[in-house]
Amino acid sequence: MFHRKSKSILISITMVMSIVIAILIYIGINIYLNQKASVVIKNNSQNLEKQILNLSNAETTTFERLAVFEWDTVYIYAPYSIDPTKKEAFNSIGDVRGLNTVAPFNKDSNFVIFVLNNHAVAGLFGQKNYQITFDYSKGSPKVLHYGDNTELKIKYLDDKKFVMEVDN
Repeated sequence: MFHRKSKSILISITMVMSIVIAILIYIGINIYLNQKASVVIKNNSQNLEKQILNLSNAETTTFERLAVFEWDTVYIYAPYSIDPTKKEAFNSIGDVRGLNTVAPFNKDSNFVIFVLNNHAVAGLFGQKNYQITFDYSKGSPKVLHYGDNTELKIKYLDDKKFVMEVDN
């Protein structure tokens, strides 16, 4: 009788330990994927910013030419149209894990998110040396798809700041 009881306890402990190990593995994998996504997004975003800052006045380009990484959709949010500090603001996009959405929330803040297969792959947030504008009366976000070749017109405001107007 005692042997059967200790065997039952041993089986219960083994099951609990298996569940705990599975949970820890799951948490570890999620942490790893978040960190990996953050590095990819950071690198893509920095490369995109470098491309943008190399543009000249009156130049016309497209996101297809600027973004040297894979993407299928771009979401451009108008200033004040979302609260970027709330992850649920981006639910319609898909997985924004690894995307740093902590940015100033003001009239000069655009939020531009590049997505591939419902996963964020790059983002431009807050007030930098540039703004991206579009016809806000048609709603926000403006959604562009790879292959649309929507023109971006560059207009310098001064020697340090310029505006990219998205063709509507």
